[in-house]
Amino acid sequence: VYTIENGTPTYSYLCDGTQIGSHTMDSASYTGTINNFTREIAFENYINVTFNSAVDFDDLVGRYINVNNGGNYNACYEIKDVTPQSTTTARIHTGDVTFFRGDSNSYDIAVNMTFNVTRSKSFGVEAPSAGEVLTFDGVDTQIAAYDSPYSLQIRANSSSGGKVTYKMTSGPVGATFDPLTRTLSWTPTAFGNYSATFTATCNGKTATLNVPITVLAAPPILVQGAQIRLSGVQGLRFISRMSLENIELLEASGATEIEYGTLLIPSADVQNFRDIQIGATLNGHAVAKVPAVFIYDITETENIYTAVITNVLEKNYSRAYTARPYLSYKDKDGVSRAVYGDSCVSRSIYQVAKAALNDADRYSDSELATLQGIVDVVEG
Repeated sequence: VYTIENGTPTYSYLCDGTQIGSHTMDSASYTGTINNFTREIAFENYINVTFNSAVDFDDLVGRYINVNNGGNYNACYEIKDVTPQSTTTARIHTGDVTFFRGDSNSYDIAVNMTFNVTRSKSFGVEAPSAGEVLTFDGVDTQIAAYDSPYSLQIRANSSSGGKVTYKMTSGPVGATFDPLTRTLSWTPTAFGNYSATFTATCNGKTATLNVPITVLAAPPILVQGAQIRLSGVQGLRFISRMSLENIELLEASGATEIEYGTLLIPSADVQNFRDIQIGATLNGHAVAKVPAVFIYDITETENIYTAVITNVLEKNYSRAYTARPYLSYKDKDGVSRAVYGDSCVSRSIYQVAKAALNDADRYSDSELATLQGIVDVVEG
């Protein structure tokens, strides 16, 4: 097989030949003898083989085994997987492709089945395509959250356009990998720094990708819905908390310019709170970013911080604002990234004042007067 696109060779396939285009070889990369094979119609089929020399079994996946059956019938099968049995023997898995050719006696097919594969026949596995280049799309350090579902899809590109097969060779405990969708799925049960390693194989060439994964203790969280700041400049105050462990994990991963705070926007502009992100514009209004300059409280495990909307005009007392906490940073490669709270809070200064009046024992007479004044403006 020899493929040319726009006058340039892009793929070549050669087995037991001497030259095709600029691709030359003396024989198939691997040769040997058939020992056994699947003899019934099945969804999972195999060929047991003995190679003439020691084999790099990982190099076989994605290539094709060509059985020498006299050239009368097609006996070329894609190698889906390999189970080594010794340095020179293995079971080659070919998936749902059957070796059944037909039957010599239509009255008893089970007894008289004929096959494209025969014991003691020789075989060859084709050489890699000439000039094959296999590369993964780049993946930066990943951020996952404790006890939250996480997924990662990878992709490798073959210069020949050939079929690429994937494996996860190592990964966090509990992580699974679907080679068909190229997706890792995992729900972390502990915070820390992890990694997953993948291989892609095409036409005998293999590429490797290692992905660092940092698991945060938790995303930034809103502690309370909202409050009214009654001391100093009056305003609508949202309170959030940030795990100190998250900051340490990010620093350990090589992250810089770590910042956390609160994003604010009028609730009327929000259709889906997950759209509230740094730099976003919703319904023509920019999302306001309020870094956590003032730390409201500090515990052994987290910083509690606030974002306050001040100088709210009376005509806007009933206008609700939506708050979503964020954590932003630059990863070790200098790429800007952010993690956001899994929930948001929407409140107006009127809603908060009315709710506060139901818990009057917490406030002084002057504070209650301020709260009642806000309610009266809206309710008349």
